[in-house]
Amino acid sequence: MVQITGGTPPYNIGWISGQTTQTFTDFCPGPISVFVVDAAFAYETAYDSISCLTRITETLSENAMKIFPNPVSNSFSLTFNSDLQGISECRILNVIGETIYNETNETTGVLQKDINASSFAKGIYFIEIVNGRSIYRSKFIKE
Repeated sequence: MVQITGGTPPYNIGWISGQTTQTFTDFCPGPISVFVVDAAFAYETAYDSISCLTRITETLSENAMKIFPNPVSNSFSLTFNSDLQGISECRILNVIGETIYNETNETTGVLQKDINASSFAKGIYFIEIVNGRSIYRSKFIKE
């Protein structure tokens, strides 16, 4: 939410996503900016970054997404069981929200992938499956 002080009302607000409300609702990891123009045509722009999602739209059963082995040495197998249909995006984010792996897949209920993690630095990673507005998330450790 943008808090406006000073200037001359009314205010025109614009977010990087195209939203024009005072409250931002299009949460995706990455850069975010908002600009405000007042009635006297004075303006201000603010920049920030969203490092992780603050809402998950679906709840997974414990066995819906499997990462094996976890912790990961060089590669791992991802199995995702769901009723998803259509195009899904599989992405891996580091702890500061940077996407380090991104692949688009045709999903027909079960997604099975072997992912090479040999170039990943040691640490904690989040893996996401995005299908439409549904986001499924799990995490793994790279040794």
